[in-house]
Amino acid sequence: MGSGQPSGGAAMRDAADRRWRPHMNHEITGTTLLVLGLGAIGEEVARRGAAWGMNVIGVKRDPSRYSGAASEVYPADRLLEAATRADSASPTTPPMPSTS
Repeated sequence: MGSGQPSGGAAMRDAADRRWRPHMNHEITGTTLLVLGLGAIGEEVARRGAAWGMNVIGVKRDPSRYSGAASEVYPADRLLEAATRADSASPTTPPMPSTS
């Protein structure tokens, strides 16, 4: 690999040897992160994503009551619309019938 980072095989050997080195496969700055659920944990994920230069969008049951790190917030019934805009997603909702 031309990036100077270990290949996947090297990463596996490092793990087997209990050795840690950063293994970035791609740049996340400028990508869009979808956070599903903007409670305490989801907001922390959103805050960290924004700090890494990601465009953070979220899904929240009641987006009208949100103020935080996500630049846009969709209601749950527009989840698919939000998902089409995302490069990655982080589900942070609790396991319950309404979120499964």
